[in-house]
Amino acid sequence: MIKKLLPYLIAGLVLLTLALQMRGVFQIPAEISVLGLFNIHLYSLCLLGAVAVAVWLAWGIIPQDLKDKINVVDFLLWILIPGVVGARLYHVVTDYNLYTENLVAVFYIWQGGLGIVGGILGGAVGAYFYSKTKGIRFSRLLAVLATVLPVAQAAGRLGNLFNQELYGPPADFPWAIYIKPENRIGGYEPFDFFHPLFLYEMLANLVLFAILYRFYRRGWNGYRLTFYYIAGYGAIRFALDFFRLEGATGAYGLSYTQWLILIFYALVLAFGAGYQVWYKREYGKWFTKAQ
Repeated sequence: MIKKLLPYLIAGLVLLTLALQMRGVFQIPAEISVLGLFNIHLYSLCLLGAVAVAVWLAWGIIPQDLKDKINVVDFLLWILIPGVVGARLYHVVTDYNLYTENLVAVFYIWQGGLGIVGGILGGAVGAYFYSKTKGIRFSRLLAVLATVLPVAQAAGRLGNLFNQELYGPPADFPWAIYIKPENRIGGYEPFDFFHPLFLYEMLANLVLFAILYRFYRRGWNGYRLTFYYIAGYGAIRFALDFFRLEGATGAYGLSYTQWLILIFYALVLAFGAGYQVWYKREYGKWFTKAQ
């Protein structure tokens, strides 16, 4: 009986600890010193945990014939290295003003600064070349990655709790997050509690995963699943970016990420319209799903 209840008790204790952390009852430090020799960043542990969760989920749903061809360690290296490089490049490009006076700081990745959009693009490139080396059809590998990616993002966002970042306007809700004075953005020093945007994104990503997983079980191919992932996550980021208090801002009050999302949507609509026109001229009728 105790063995059956133990996982639930542990999960409840973890959730209670995180809730108390959010409300400011106590604060787990963002860095933990190990014997005074070096520091471990909890954010980096959350990212590693996100990778572990993604691998565990992916291995659970991937077809057996692909399991026989994939070496997990090799595959992780193929997607993690270009993923980290892409994430850093995206951050540097969108927040270039942070590095104009010290270009060497571009390489100080341990100080934070990773863009999820760049990480996804870099990881996708790595996965593509890995599939080529293993003789695997990329769309099959992509189907698994696109399905589990929202869960990995949700787990990774937990690091924002410890770093006290990615929060929105002041709020007085039971789930509002307490931000220490030194971590408050200029102009918001009088406020104690804020909207936890990272939590909203976590929950939205879990919903997106549930939807994608259902489509995956129906046999949707990787490109179709990827399109729905980008469309879904794009909608989540576009909406939440309106409430972000920090970060680079592009033209007309939209962030660079929001502009990138709008460009993607515009390209998809243009492609769809162009394809319909071509199909009409070629076959004399409009393209439909049934065809």
